[in-house]
Amino acid sequence: MPGHFDILIRQAQLRGTSRAVDIGIEGGNITALAEQVGGEAELTIDAKANLVTESFVNSHLHLCKVYTRQMMDDQALTGYHAEGMGKAMTTIELAARVKEKYAEEWIIKNARRALAQAVLHGNTHLRAFADVDSKARLEGMKALIRARAEFKDILEIQVCAFAQDGLRREPGAGELMRQAMEMGADVAGGIPWIEYTEADIQSHVKEIFDLAQEFDRDVSMLVDDAGDPGLRSLEAMAVEAIRRVEGVVLPFPGGIARSGSKVGSRYSSLRASTNDPLCPTLRVQAPETQVPEGVGSVLEIIIDGLGPDPIRDAMAVGLEAAARAGAIRITAGNYGGELGPFHFHLRELVRRAGKG
Repeated sequence: MPGHFDILIRQAQLRGTSRAVDIGIEGGNITALAEQVGGEAELTIDAKANLVTESFVNSHLHLCKVYTRQMMDDQALTGYHAEGMGKAMTTIELAARVKEKYAEEWIIKNARRALAQAVLHGNTHLRAFADVDSKARLEGMKALIRARAEFKDILEIQVCAFAQDGLRREPGAGELMRQAMEMGADVAGGIPWIEYTEADIQSHVKEIFDLAQEFDRDVSMLVDDAGDPGLRSLEAMAVEAIRRVEGVVLPFPGGIARSGSKVGSRYSSLRASTNDPLCPTLRVQAPETQVPEGVGSVLEIIIDGLGPDPIRDAMAVGLEAAARAGAIRITAGNYGGELGPFHFHLRELVRRAGKG
């Protein structure tokens, strides 16, 4: 039966198919999909057998910095991605000089230009980062909030207040971040590895989580992307998420232990021993090693709880926090039921995290 659509796309090529199809859209939803769709539409588009896909999501754009190439030197431009990102901190410090010239009026003009290009090329959702510190002040935030309102009918923009230059090492940044959240930031953003000490990294993570919780906003963190294998800011983010679950404690200092343990040992007097498949120093000797080449540290988060439900909740939020922060592989200790009657399966926890 012919229908009436808001949009009717004819002769669209989809991914993984060999034949062109028609796509009927009504109320923002695809309501018909077939080789031939009958009916009329307010707007008919002939795709001419070109590829039609879902819209794009840009989850990380420093919108306050677009089109500032002429304001930077070559050293600031090339250092961030060079040599395994080992010069990332130096590059950020060099690029920070641009922010001394920040002004809402020229930032909004650049942002409009970039957002128009984003829409033209198929973006419908975008997370825009605005640096918040003593140099940028709140100029980027003001411009991006204006842009969010101007483009709201064609592009969903989340404005992330971003502590690019740190919180502990940047006097006054914490108060400016609070003001940014009060202005209407959608996301509280941090980059904990920019701090100088491990304690400052953990403090940075905690402060961002505190702001997000107070204002009921999401968290976005740049973690461990500076070419230093010793960084543990991803783990710190997962630990902070877990610590906010009622009924659990993390018994190890900082919430993290190196490698892991397993039940049993070749020595009868030891009830537990090193979990050799996950021990980097035993990679060569362990026949069933699970440690990839180049990995020099395997860290473990140990959770104690008042019951199985808090443990499940804590593991789920920890998995989600680590995955969002960029973790590419997560496993769990498997003791074959020898440590108690409760089993926590990662696939179930991942599904739980996805529904949260």
